[in-house]
Amino acid sequence: MNADSVNKWLTLGANLGVLMGITLVAYEINQATVTTRAEMISSYQDRWVTIDLSWQSNDLASAWAKAIENPEDLTVTELFTYPRLNSLIEIQILASRHRFQCAINCRGCSRV
Repeated sequence: MNADSVNKWLTLGANLGVLMGITLVAYEINQATVTTRAEMISSYQDRWVTIDLSWQSNDLASAWAKAIENPEDLTVTELFTYPRLNSLIEIQILASRHRFQCAINCRGCSRV
């Protein structure tokens, strides 16, 4: 009987050890997920910082001003050197077309 009692206590201890191990693994997985998510957010923000820094030049500022004032005067070099400038010009044109169409077609449009 004594061996049977010891065996039950050993089984209980082993089961508790397994349960604690599973809990520890779950905690480590959670921590790894949090760390990975933080690294992804940091990487995403670093890319935006790089993009923003690439926009901080006098050449781009003059091209941007020219694109707003006289987009027809932009040279091919300016359009190809700054591809995002071309995209932003297209977005501006589409937005202004939407405002114009919205003002004509649905006078009460909330996007105007």
